[in-house]
Amino acid sequence: MNQLDPEKINKSGLEDDLPKRSEKVLENAKLLDVTPSLQSADLLAGNPALNFLFAYDIFLKKPGLTLNEAENIEAAGLLKDDVGDSREERCIDLTFDLEKL
Repeated sequence: MNQLDPEKINKSGLEDDLPKRSEKVLENAKLLDVTPSLQSADLLAGNPALNFLFAYDIFLKKPGLTLNEAENIEAAGLLKDDVGDSREERCIDLTFDLEKL
């Protein structure tokens, strides 16, 4: 949540024990104008459906993360593997290698 809004959310609860940390997560959600649909005990229980709903509510209010410059450069580097062979040529090479097995 700190990445979504670093001005409102701090990381002070990271060193706390789990019950206190879960309370801090719910407090931080309220700072993002999210009304938590669960309680601290629900968060600690790890119910996938409730946790998904909670995360969904957060991203409805703060819809996305932005890439920093280093992440943009790293993502652009993924495109470099397209130099040379086309997709079709790589698929043909892959099937040829599989036929050898």
